[in-house]
Amino acid sequence: MTGGAAPAPRQPPPLSSSPRSHPLYRALSGAGLPRLARAVRGGGQIFCFHNVVAPEEAGGGDGSLHMEVARFGEIASWIASAYDVIPLDEVTRRLASGRSLSGAAALTFDDAYAGFFQHGAPILRRLRLPATVFVVAEASKTPRPFWWDRLGAGGLLEPERRRDCLERFRGAQDRVMEAFPVAEPSMTPASLLPLPWPEIRAEVETSGDLLSVGSHTARHLNLTLLRGPELSLELDGARAAIGAQLGAEPDLVSYPYGFWNDAVTSAARGAGYAAGFTLETGAVKAGADPLALPRLNVPAGIGVEALECWACGLRPRRAAW
Repeated sequence: MTGGAAPAPRQPPPLSSSPRSHPLYRALSGAGLPRLARAVRGGGQIFCFHNVVAPEEAGGGDGSLHMEVARFGEIASWIASAYDVIPLDEVTRRLASGRSLSGAAALTFDDAYAGFFQHGAPILRRLRLPATVFVVAEASKTPRPFWWDRLGAGGLLEPERRRDCLERFRGAQDRVMEAFPVAEPSMTPASLLPLPWPEIRAEVETSGDLLSVGSHTARHLNLTLLRGPELSLELDGARAAIGAQLGAEPDLVSYPYGFWNDAVTSAARGAGYAAGFTLETGAVKAGADPLALPRLNVPAGIGVEALECWACGLRPRRAAW
């Protein structure tokens, strides 16, 4: 689930199977302005996706996270045509060595939804695109619907309640469900659940070097509201838990809800992470703090032309997707 960063603290295929982008984005794309802006802007781009689902499952749960498979195929094909797609850890290596990231992109997927592995990973393998999936260590032990999908399915995910869940209840699954009891759907699609650890291991082996695993913390809490042992549990504990499952502790962490501050990046560095990823927008350029790297969140309903514009900073305020 996305929430934005905490303050201070290869031509693309035709869009035949998904709604077209806003006319303004189509006009900008048709005029070639995004390509020019991308070249002028420089730096690399990290894209953040969440889930990929079958057409009949799109719009379920928190609908902003679950992208229909045909649309994802179109977007992945466009990214492959527009960028040199590199592994996420190559981004950090280039930053450390001072090498240019211009024209490069990396793909990330938060929450380790089963739908990503079922529908998204095969597309990435076909296109030979590397990606990193960020796993919530505890969620994949005993998969159940995330709280935002429970509330979304019940029509209870309006902005005020979402904010309450993130701030008052710190994004904690049990506390949110206690405060806003919603009957768990009797038939939650498997694609809207986190994938269990045994299946994650099998998927990583199948994908070889194309798929790597990073930490999305232990329980997906708002890290900016944690202190001491709790913050350590989410960061250090997740590294140890994922290492126990996969045989190697991850070096990369994405911050839940995109929330971060100096205390969080300091704790992540102390936990041994080489890089941390936010949901701030912007290109990744030389001199960036490796523990606070920006990613562009990709909404499930976006069109290719709109994403092309967003990725180079052309994002008119009044234009919808």
